[in-house]
Amino acid sequence: MSIAGRVTIPADADGAWLRGISVAASSASGASSGYAAVDPGSGAYIISGLSPDSYRLRFNVSPYWDGSASVSPNLVSEYYDNVTDYNLDRVTVG
Repeated sequence: MSIAGRVTIPADADGAWLRGISVAASSASGASSGYAAVDPGSGAYIISGLSPDSYRLRFNVSPYWDGSASVSPNLVSEYYDNVTDYNLDRVTVG
C-alpha cells in the first residue's frame, strides 16, 4: 500500500526549494514507516510498502546542494494539512 501526494510551496518561493523537501510517514501502531524525496520538478511524492494503518505525515525541509553551494530553503517543516506542530491528524491506508 502507499501514500502519494503533491507538495506545493508559496507562489513567490523559488521552485528549486522543492529539492530540500522530503516526506516521512509513521504509523500509529509503530509497525510501519516510510520515506520519500519530493520530485523537484512537480512536487510529487509516493511512499510505498506501507501496511494498513493510520499514518502521521511530516514534510521535512533540509538544506540541499545546488551544484555550487548549500541552499537552505526559507520554508518551515510541517505535518499533514499545514500544521506546524505535532498533531493527531492522520492519513489512513488500507
